[in-house]
Amino acid sequence: MRKMAEVTQTSANRENLSIDLDVPAEGRGVPEGEEGAFAAHSMDDFEEDNELSLEQEDTEIVSNAQLKLRSPSDESGGAGGDGSQAASSAGATPTADNMETVDIVQQEDTFEDIAKHNIIQVAGDDSVGRKLVLFFCNRLPPTKTYNTARLLGFLKYTLDQYVENDYTLVVFQHGLVHVNRPSFNWLTQAYRELDRKFKKNLKALIIVHPSNLVKVFWGIFRHLVSTKFSRKVTYVHLMSELDGLMDIERLAIPEVVKKHDMQMIERRRGRQQRQTASSPNTTAVDAPKEPPKTQQFGVPLEILIENEGQPIPKIVRETVEAVRTRGLETEGIFRRCPNAITVKEVQRKYNQGVAVDFEALVDVHIPALILKTFFRELPAPIMTYELYDDILAMHGLQDNDARIASCRSIVEKLPDMNYNVLHYLMRLLHEVTENSDKTKMSAANISIVFGPNLVWPKNKAISLASLSQINSFVATLLYHYDHIFTRQAPMMQEPLASKGETPQTT
Repeated sequence: MRKMAEVTQTSANRENLSIDLDVPAEGRGVPEGEEGAFAAHSMDDFEEDNELSLEQEDTEIVSNAQLKLRSPSDESGGAGGDGSQAASSAGATPTADNMETVDIVQQEDTFEDIAKHNIIQVAGDDSVGRKLVLFFCNRLPPTKTYNTARLLGFLKYTLDQYVENDYTLVVFQHGLVHVNRPSFNWLTQAYRELDRKFKKNLKALIIVHPSNLVKVFWGIFRHLVSTKFSRKVTYVHLMSELDGLMDIERLAIPEVVKKHDMQMIERRRGRQQRQTASSPNTTAVDAPKEPPKTQQFGVPLEILIENEGQPIPKIVRETVEAVRTRGLETEGIFRRCPNAITVKEVQRKYNQGVAVDFEALVDVHIPALILKTFFRELPAPIMTYELYDDILAMHGLQDNDARIASCRSIVEKLPDMNYNVLHYLMRLLHEVTENSDKTKMSAANISIVFGPNLVWPKNKAISLASLSQINSFVATLLYHYDHIFTRQAPMMQEPLASKGETPQTT
C-alpha cells in the first residue's frame, strides 16, 4: 500500500509539473515578444541531457516547494516536517554547520571559504553600461560540505562593493545538479534577505542553459516575487544569444560550460540538417564587409585617428565636451544608465556618420555612457595588453611615492596616440572628481565604473582580485593626475568649428 501511495503521489506531482510548464510567458519572466523562446523547442531538444530532464527526486522537491508556497507562515524551514527536509539541499539534515537560516554577520567577513570557488565574478559592463555580475552554478560545491548561508552572505558582500546602481546578473545554470543545488527555502530567503537596492538596481536576470526543472521552479517561485521583478527574468538557451548584450570573449566562462554549449549547438545543428535534407537549395554567404570610414565603435584607435586626421577621435571630443558642459555637477555621472534604446540609436548615428546633438537629447548621462562604451568596445584596451602585468604589479607597492612613479612610468610607455587619448579622458574624469561633493563621484567611484573599460587582459576575463588592482591603478591616475600626466595636452590640427563643431580648449 505504501508503494502504491508513493506511485500515486509521484503521478500527482508530474501532473502539477505539466501545469507549471504551461504557465504564461509573463509568469515565467519571458519578455514580451519572446513568448515562444521555450515553446519553440520541443522536449526532444533536451531529453539527451540528464540535467534537463525531470527525475523522480526532482518532482518530489518541486512538490515540496509547492507545499512550502501554500504555507507561507513556515519560513524557517525547520518546522516543516518531512516536506521541509525534502526541500533542503540534497536531502541534507540541517545541522549547526549547514543551516539554511542566514545569521547576521557580526564583523567584517570577506567570505574567503566561498570566494575560493570563483562562483561569482564581476566582469565589467554590459552593452548598455550596466555592471555585469556572473554566477556559475557548476562551481557550487556540494551543499553538505558548507554552510549555504555563507553563499548568500558572499553574494550580498560582492554586490555591496560593485552594485551601487544598475546591474545585470547572468546565471550559467549548467552544472547545477542534485548534490549542489540550494534548496527552495534558500531561494526564498535570498529574495527576502536582499535589500531593496539589489532588487531595484537589477535590470536583467539572464539564465543561460536553463533546465526544465529550473523553469518549473521559476513557475512556482514567481508567486513570491513582484510582477516587476518577474519581468526581468530571461532564458538564454545558447551563449551566442548573449551577443549584443555583452562581450562574451572577455568573460571567463568555465570550459565545462563552453563544452556543454557546443554540445547544444551540435544537437540543434543536427536537427536542422535533418529538417533541411529534403531542401538542398543553399544560399551563398556574403564575405564580411569592412566597416565604413565613419565607424566609431569597435575600430582600432590608429584607424580612427588616421581616418579623421585628429589626435583625438570625434566621438571622444564630442562626448567629453558634452559632459564637461553639463555634467560636472550631475550626481552619479558615469554611473547612471540612460534609456538603452536611445543609447543604441546614438551609437548607430555615430557609426553611420550622422551628427549627434547631445543638447537636444537633454540627458547628460547619454554622452557619459557613450564615452564609456567607446573605450569598452575598442579592439584592444587603451592601456594596451603589454602593460597589463605592470599595472597589476603596481598594486603591491606600499610607498605612495613609489606608486605614483610606477603609474607615471607605465603611462609613459604608452604609444603616443594612446597617451593623448588617455590624457584627454583623464582630464575630464579628474574634473569630475574635483566636484565630488556634487557629483558624488570620487576617484575611487570613477575607477570602479571606468577601470574595466580601460584595462583588460588578452584572451581572458578579469577576476575579482585583478579588478581591485585595476581600479586601484585608475584611482591613482586620478588622485595624482598633475604628477602623472606631465606632457602637454594634444592640440587639434584644425578648428572644430570648420566642421560645424564647437571649438574646445585643450
